[in-house]
Amino acid sequence: MYERIFISYHRQDSDNKDELVELLEENNYDVRSIDVDHIFDGRKHQEIAQICIDEIEECDVTICIVGKETYSRSHVDHEIKTTLRGGFDARKGLIAVMLEERGDSKNNIDLNTFPNRIQDNISDAFDYVVLEQWASIRDRIVDAVDEAESRRSENINLKNNRDLMELRQGKYYSQPFN
Repeated sequence: MYERIFISYHRQDSDNKDELVELLEENNYDVRSIDVDHIFDGRKHQEIAQICIDEIEECDVTICIVGKETYSRSHVDHEIKTTLRGGFDARKGLIAVMLEERGDSKNNIDLNTFPNRIQDNISDAFDYVVLEQWASIRDRIVDAVDEAESRRSENINLKNNRDLMELRQGKYYSQPFN
C-alpha cells in the first residue's frame, strides 16, 4: 500500500491531526499536511492556499478532519474543492472524519456546522465522500482509505460548483491559538 494522503484540518484540531498522522504512518501511508507551527508570517493567504493545493495534487486521498469550526474555514474549502476537481481517476478520494466534540454522528449530521462541499457529496445522488467517526477511525482507517481510493474511478457524480469561500485579504500573521 502506498497511497499518498493529505490531511485537511482547522488548526484548532491540530492534536487530532497529529494523532491521525501517527495512525496513518503506522499503516505505511505517505502522509502530507501543513503543521500548525509552520511559519507563514508575512505570506499572502492565496500563497498559503497554493502550497496546500500543490500538496493535494501530489496525493491520492484527502482526509478532512471535521470539527466544530471546520465548516467556516476558507482554506479547508479550497482544499476540498481541489480534492474533488477533475474526472474519474484525476480527482482525489475524500474521507470526512467527524470529531466527537461536534455532538452529531454520520447518521445524524448537524448540517449547520458541516462543510457545504462535503454535504453536497454525501447525499444519495452524490455518494462520493467516505464518512467516518473519530471514535472508530483507528479500526476503520485502512478500509476507509481503500474505499475512498476505489470511489475515485467509479462513475459517481460529484457536486463541486459552489463558489469558493473567500480567503482573507492581505498577509498572514500567526497569532497564539487557544
